[in-house]
Amino acid sequence: MKGRTLVLGAASLAAAALLLAGLVRFGSVDGAALATTLAHARPEGVLAIGLLAGLLAYLSAERWRMIERQAGAHAPPSRLRAFGLTAIGVALGQALPVQLATVVSRAIGSRALHPPASPRPVIVTLYEQGFDVAVALVLACDTGAYFALGRRVSWWLLAAPSLVVGLAAAGLFAHLLHRFCQAEAPRGRLRAWLAGLSEANLFAPRLARRLMLIAVVRFCLTALMAGLTSWTTGLAAPLDHLFIALPLVVVATAAPLTPAGLGINEWTYAAVLTWLGASIALATQWALVNRVLVFACSLVIGLSAVPALALDAALRRARARWVQVDQPEP
Repeated sequence: MKGRTLVLGAASLAAAALLLAGLVRFGSVDGAALATTLAHARPEGVLAIGLLAGLLAYLSAERWRMIERQAGAHAPPSRLRAFGLTAIGVALGQALPVQLATVVSRAIGSRALHPPASPRPVIVTLYEQGFDVAVALVLACDTGAYFALGRRVSWWLLAAPSLVVGLAAAGLFAHLLHRFCQAEAPRGRLRAWLAGLSEANLFAPRLARRLMLIAVVRFCLTALMAGLTSWTTGLAAPLDHLFIALPLVVVATAAPLTPAGLGINEWTYAAVLTWLGASIALATQWALVNRVLVFACSLVIGLSAVPALALDAALRRARARWVQVDQPEP
């Protein structure tokens, strides 16, 4: 099994390298020009991208805490611990698919930290991250309709009602999942797992609507980060075009075919921006520069996990000492 994993990992890396090499050749990217663009990027723009990346990690951590509280966790992870483990997932997401990276970081945290950060890190994380993909799927349909209609209808006119319907449908879908788990719990090989989901009440409609709303906010923040890449580097990819492209990018990279969607992300961005009227060279250069900036900011966010987790541990020790002092002597 280990050998098979190594083979699949090597094949994934090779596929990413081939995709990037093909994109560079297809877009006739000049390496020197790319390096110059990055060297002259506005520092305040890079800082803004990093702050938005940190805010994305924070929102993901808060969703995790919301789910744990809904499930009745005795001690849901603190904000610092949740942010720290999520930040590690953000950094690992540059080498692994984002969803898998977050699962790995939180699972390790739940095993290595005391008390555990979560009794069910895999289920909670997959459920939480699923709302980001759900929003992207809804908006990807709008992007497809936008192109099918010959771009004669504003994408925003398609997206706004779709998101309203999506928010309403999230509660209904969660209710149906809860009923399914209850119905299937008494029988089958998945009995214990489904019963656990039903008892944890993860699929409460009100919680699902809140998680969906946060996913919409995260989508908008991600698009704004892409817009900041344009402003920071002077590569003129309009913000509305980036909103149109982003759903397809998220959907295309949802399956773990290459590490962090490397190559797939860039090809999708470049293709959609080209369809929207950008030159192939500009679209390709923007996609590659955006990858580098997001990569750098994600690593910084990951490094911020170290002081966050250290501070959380210190606060826990301090609270434990205060509890011991406040306890009356027998």
